[in-house]
Amino acid sequence: MLINEKKMRLYAGDKIFNRGIRYFHEDRVVLKKLTNTLIEANVRGSGRTYSVTWFYVPDQDGWMAHCNCPYDYGSVCKHIVAVGLEANHVYGSEHDTSKPRETRPKSCLLYTSPSPRDRTRSRMPSSA
Repeated sequence: MLINEKKMRLYAGDKIFNRGIRYFHEDRVVLKKLTNTLIEANVRGSGRTYSVTWFYVPDQDGWMAHCNCPYDYGSVCKHIVAVGLEANHVYGSEHDTSKPRETRPKSCLLYTSPSPRDRTRSRMPSSA
């Protein structure tokens, strides 16, 4: 389920929303859990990592969010914006943030075949 970015910008204000876009583009968000009704993530801030939770409230027909950062000037901080954008990116939203972010793998599994010297240490029987 996508998060309404127009509402997010409205609640955050342009300045905070643009900072959230910057955090999103800088890959500062690490999603921990992503479902249709719950998003949990960590965001690397300036001095430490903050926890952000988005949860869907059907009675209110929308998303609510919480961040443990010390921001106290409104209900939506740049960390909440960055997580919302990351979730929409993963969900496949076409957001208007001036340039699309590259899709980069978060992890990679690399397989290499054993070297000949490793065969002497292997517990597997040799086929030779």
